[in-house]
Amino acid sequence: MGYPVQQDPFSSFFALLTSPIGWLIILAVIILIFLIIREILCWYWKINEGLDSMNDIKREIATTNTLLRNLERGNAQPQPAEIKPPTTPPQE
Repeated sequence: MGYPVQQDPFSSFFALLTSPIGWLIILAVIILIFLIIREILCWYWKINEGLDSMNDIKREIATTNTLLRNLERGNAQPQPAEIKPPTTPPQE
């Protein structure tokens, strides 16, 4: 009648490190943690919103360049921009 033998908790971790599949699992966990932290940082610093704004500006510049190129060649007439009247707050 002896006491049950307790297994060292680190022995299974070290056994995992000695196998190639263990390294793949550890690498996958590290990559997953990196992606999660990256997404949180991009959300916090509003990087995704900045990229969306820059892409919108890039599209507008490309459209403007195309219109200017067509004007230089005499292919198109300038289109008047839509001018929206400023909205005024309701008066009391």
